[in-house]
Amino acid sequence: MGKPARDELVKRIKTLEKQIAADSANASPMAPQYGFKTFAEQSPNMIFINKGGRVVYANKRCVEVMGYSREEFYAPDFDFMTLIGPDSVELIRSNFKQHMAGKDIEPCEYALLNKKGEKIDAIITTRLVDYADGKAILGIITDITERKRVEEELQYRLKFQHLITTVSSQFINLHPAQIDDEIDYALSQIGEFADADRSYVFQFSDDQKSLSCTHEWCAEGITPTIERIQNVPIETFPWVVKKFLKGDMVLVPRLSDLPPEASVEKQEFEEQGIQSILAVSMVIGAKAKGFIGLDSVREEKMWAEDTSSLLKIMGQVFASALENKKNRQALQKSEEHLRTVYETFPDSVTIIQAEDGRCVDVNSAFTRLTGWSPQDVIGKTAADLNIWHNPKEREKLTSGIAQNGKVENLEAKFRLKDGSVLTALMSAVLIMLKDKPHILTITRDISDLKSAQKERDQLR
Repeated sequence: MGKPARDELVKRIKTLEKQIAADSANASPMAPQYGFKTFAEQSPNMIFINKGGRVVYANKRCVEVMGYSREEFYAPDFDFMTLIGPDSVELIRSNFKQHMAGKDIEPCEYALLNKKGEKIDAIITTRLVDYADGKAILGIITDITERKRVEEELQYRLKFQHLITTVSSQFINLHPAQIDDEIDYALSQIGEFADADRSYVFQFSDDQKSLSCTHEWCAEGITPTIERIQNVPIETFPWVVKKFLKGDMVLVPRLSDLPPEASVEKQEFEEQGIQSILAVSMVIGAKAKGFIGLDSVREEKMWAEDTSSLLKIMGQVFASALENKKNRQALQKSEEHLRTVYETFPDSVTIIQAEDGRCVDVNSAFTRLTGWSPQDVIGKTAADLNIWHNPKEREKLTSGIAQNGKVENLEAKFRLKDGSVLTALMSAVLIMLKDKPHILTITRDISDLKSAQKERDQLR
């Protein structure tokens, strides 16, 4: 409670104390006099007087808010503590004892229960006053239920936005190996925020003929289901799968709400002890990739609209992350295959930056042919290595690349690491790697062929 509000309540109760003191000489135990009563009946706050544990006065606002008549309040057998919420009983009893000991009590928040049993959040300010030849507790109660509701809604909104921002940012630039762990952690945050017993992600197979629970979080004491639902044919859950494949949401506050065509799912949910379900489809493009959902096991639950919005947002984040993981893994596998071909290719292969002529990669055949290791040549130019025996032949290569983007079967002589020279056929093509132009060269040693041709010519 803010200081201005507290000061205002203290000011009001001091005014009431003075009015009660002025009227106390003629006051009856059950009817305060005119000055006090006029003020109290017009007050927007609930005002009461408790003498010896009995309500001896309750203003009109008390009757309106609490739902009890004055006759009920003033009845000898009316228990004042029935008005107090369970969590506030000890606080009120402690304050009462301190008042009886002559101590002042600061305004405090506590919970009331009206006649219908509904909770009312309130601030109470009390004073021990002289009343009808004795002492009584004068109290002013301010109903802050609506204010608390607004505050809680604001806090919920802030937590909601913070959760979306936090979880979404966690998936930026994730390595594929980190995605599964991050989804598991995000599911725990979502499950706890939504007060669910279980949160999970199911994915369809590429042909959409089966589904598997791939990620799951469970609250303490809730049995996991991830192991028992793997590669299950979609016919096992026909009703929900049909909805997910269409991109629809599944909202089941209670199992009795399920339609007759969901009898198979109902039996499965009952076996898992599920009472309520909320799940939304995860879609990439126009294709459903799976779904993200929440289960309530301990009680039936009517999920808030914000919760379904949260699942839709997080479902898209997860779907994008999982699709990215799949694509990157496929790319990595493809690169591994290409690398295998690259390394086992019998001819020498080099990749050179077109911009500055520096070597970025060579295969094993290059090392076998030239004697230079990758460490010897990567980052260096042909000029650094003095590998061209005749610089004019290199000019033919660069000229052909510039004009045609490729050169085929250029015969040239190359200097090896040991200083010897061999004759080879080189083909080259301009390629793009990481959005930059590179030259891919393939070189085949024809020294033996040239020697054989020379010998044959000599025999003629």
